[in-house]
Order: sequence, then structure tokens, then C-alpha cells
Amino acid sequence: MQMKKILCGMIAAMLLGSLAGCANENSSTGEASVTEILNAESSEASTTAAADESEDESSADSDTESSTDSSKDASESEPAEEVSDADRKAAQAVLETFLDSAMKGDREKMLSVTNFDAYTEGMKRFLEEDDADDMEDLVDAILETFGQYDGFEILSCTRDEDERKEYNEYIQRNITELDDELAEMDTSDPDYEESKAFIEWIKTVFVPYEDMLVFTVRTTAGDEADEDEISIAKIGGEWIMDVNFMDTMAGYVEESDALIAASSAKSLYHAINTSLVDIDAENATENNVLKLLEGEYQFSGDDFEDVKQVDEPKTKEEAVEALKYKITVYFSDVTELPEMKFEVKDGCCTATAVGFEGEDDIVYAGYPADSDSEEGFASLDEAFEAAKKIN
Repeated sequence: MQMKKILCGMIAAMLLGSLAGCANENSSTGEASVTEILNAESSEASTTAAADESEDESSADSDTESSTDSSKDASESEPAEEVSDADRKAAQAVLETFLDSAMKGDREKMLSVTNFDAYTEGMKRFLEEDDADDMEDLVDAILETFGQYDGFEILSCTRDEDERKEYNEYIQRNITELDDELAEMDTSDPDYEESKAFIEWIKTVFVPYEDMLVFTVRTTAGDEADEDEISIAKIGGEWIMDVNFMDTMAGYVEESDALIAASSAKSLYHAINTSLVDIDAENATENNVLKLLEGEYQFSGDDFEDVKQVDEPKTKEEAVEALKYKITVYFSDVTELPEMKFEVKDGCCTATAVGFEGEDDIVYAGYPADSDSEEGFASLDEAFEAAKKIN
């Protein structure tokens, strides 16, 4: 069978937390990939459990009651081991380095507390180039996402022994399957040496966790704050940010589009108000300029390309051109927004809404925003109306 297909399934299953993997091209021969082995193993376990349950049905109630009481007593008598001060400080130092470097855009320092290089080097050698590129994209996404935050605070730290044991059992089971597959290969097979080398690499990067701590972290971006859990593992006596944990940062990345949209709406709001102050001061004798700007406006980023400064606007068209020019001065990224909407009332900007080109679709946000609301908006108008209600 083609060992590389099994190995590809293995890395996909372990690294991405999925058993999808790569299909075995020789399925017609009756040979199974790691994914198929795991699925069959799961199915067999379920069938066995069901049979056992049926066989023991007559005594299930009494056994269950006894087991429940016993488990309860064990749980009460064996509380979770507290995290030592030394472990907490060492793991927290790794987390702080990772987050601080990510926020500052220091890629090299951020990855210095991870095992990222060990993963990607093996991927480049054994897997498709796209797999390594995906990891590079993940790093870029993390840097871009955390670059939007201006600070973080570590709130708590707990030990996750159940998750650690589950992970260790999972990788051991998969590695055993790979060892068995390799043992069945003919040593004269052209793929044998490469398969053997790949499995050895797998064993160097998928190493059992000696300990695992979970930190609750609050990140802030202006007036906005988010809380999430980030794990740090001890491997080979050292605390590191394992690549598996970096992949969970996708949660942050998914939220980053909404964060950037909200930040853009706020930046546009302040840029417009600053621009209005400038226009009013520069046209003190022309008191009707701000009145000319009264109303609601909707533009795209393209509408701000090549706008020109207007020193003494006389008409509404000239006043709008003057405002657009000023906005580009205070918020140059306005040209990157696919769409936006704002209102000028009584010489001030009262509400803004923007559409941000996210990874999958356009994300909408408005300002002012309700800090207690976590719901997104389906359209620019919806975000705009919500912002107008707050002011």
C-alpha cells in the first residue's frame, strides 16, 4: 500500500484535529488508511460496548448506582492538583512572549517559543508544499490578528489533566498504527525508507505532553475586550507553545475580521469629526459649509481615490470633496473599504458603518457600537441603523 497516503492522513488528523486525512488510492485492494482504521476502531468499540450493555442489562441498575457512588467519593477525595508557582511562571513567560511578540509583529521572537520550525521542516520534506504554506499562512494570520490588539491580561491558570491524557492516548494510538503498517512493508519497497524517516519525524513532533496548563486571557483593542483560553504544554522538560495550540488561534483569526471592521468604523467616525472641525476652522467666514454637509452619505473606497483638496467650498459638491480629502488625511485606509456609510448632523458625525472584506465574506460593523452586543450585521444599512440608535 502507499504509506505516504497513510502518513498524509496521519498529519492531517493530528495537526488539524480532523480524521478526514487523505483517501487511500488502493482502497480497491482492501487495504485501509489510518483514517479508515480509526473509523473502524471507533465503530468496533461502539458495537462492543452495545453488546456488553445488553449482556449486563440485568445488573446494570445496581452496578451503575454503586459505580456512581464510588466515582463521587473518588472525585471528592482526589481534587485536581494545584499548579505550582514555578510551573505557572515558566509557562506564563512563554505565553507572554508569544502574545507580546505577535502584537508587535515580531515573527521570529513569537516562533522562538514554539516548535513551529520542526513541523514545517518535516512538512516541506515529506508532504505537499501547500501543507507547509498553510502553516505559514496560519502564522501570518496570527500576526495580523494580534496586531489589531493593544494589550492583554492573563486572568487565571488551571491544569487540564484530562485533555493532556486524551491527547497522549490519541497520538500513541496513531503512532502504533503507523509502526504496525511499517512493519508490514517489504524493506525492498521503494517507499520504505521514506516512510520510515517520516514516522521518525512524526515521533519527534508529536510527543506526549508531560504537563498542560490552560490560561484565561483577556485581549483588548481600544474599548473592546475579548476573553479566551490558550494552552501551553511541557515537552521534554520545557514549556512551549505547541503548534497544535497555535492552530486553535484560528478562533482569534475568525474573530479578527469583525474586530477589524469595528476598528475601521471607529476610525472613520473619528476621522470625519476631526475633518469637520478642520473644515469649520478653515472656513470661519463661510458658516454655511457645515450646513452644506448635513445628511447621510454612502461611498466605496474607490470614491476616495484621487480626491483633491478644496480650500473654499461654495457648493455641496465642493464641500463633500473637501470632506473626503480630509478623511484620507486622517484615515488613509478608507480607500481599502468596499463600502461605508455615515451621517453628518449639526456639524458632527453621529454614526458610521463600514463593510470590511473578510476572509470569506464582507463583515459589517458600525460606530458607536453596543459593547454588550456580540451579534454581527447582515448588511451595511443594518449596521448603520444600529449605530444611529445608540447616539
